[in-house]
Amino acid sequence: MCAGLVHRAACAALFALAVAHAPCRADIIELRGSAAPIDGDTVRSGPAGIEVRTRRAGLEQVQNVPWSQIRAVRGAGVPKDAAQWLAAGEALWRGRTRVARGDWQLALEPLERAARAWAGAAPSADGVAAESACAEALRRAGRAAEAVRPAFEAIRVARAGIAADAAEARIADAESRIFDARMPIPASLSPGAFDADGAKAVRAAMAGFDAGGDAGLAVVVAAYLDALVDSPASDAAAPATPKIDAPAKAAAVA
Repeated sequence: MCAGLVHRAACAALFALAVAHAPCRADIIELRGSAAPIDGDTVRSGPAGIEVRTRRAGLEQVQNVPWSQIRAVRGAGVPKDAAQWLAAGEALWRGRTRVARGDWQLALEPLERAARAWAGAAPSADGVAAESACAEALRRAGRAAEAVRPAFEAIRVARAGIAADAAEARIADAESRIFDARMPIPASLSPGAFDADGAKAVRAAMAGFDAGGDAGLAVVVAAYLDALVDSPASDAAAPATPKIDAPAKAAAVA
């Protein structure tokens, strides 16, 4: 009998030890498409996505999962801002899906929602994709003045060393039309292309723009706005672009 009690006590102790050292699977991240869910422990979250710690075959690793790839998050460690970013990620995913099939018109509304979510946020791949694609969609829709803000947002993120997924050819192509890393101004949105009314619309759209501590970009933005025409009488004046050449070149090498 005593032997049986000792055996049961030993089993209980071993079970408790196993539970204590078993990997915790508090959170489950469901991905879009056919990818398998990721289960692990949420480390942190933010504009770039959810950073999660996983354990496989005794090995531990931390990976970041962008919001545009996440369908849902479940578990005890769900971030407080998850609902906000999941909505932004879904909007970006929908916009990307429509851009991938060449439907920029239907992509515009979700891309605008995504761009608003990532405007001013810490640099991320989702952010540069949302802003550059939104700028291109607005430009294609004849709303060039409104496209300037997301274009400069995309430039801000790109200058922090972040790039969109090169596999997304249409968005990568949109990026190339929005900005050139060698010259941080919206390539397809020259200030000289706007008339007086357009200039007013650009100034309104750019109100409160934050360069995120990038002094060179802040100078370029100020020069860009200064290069806009101020009245109908000046519409036919000399091209405004040279006004921003010097600060843009200086920012490009900063």
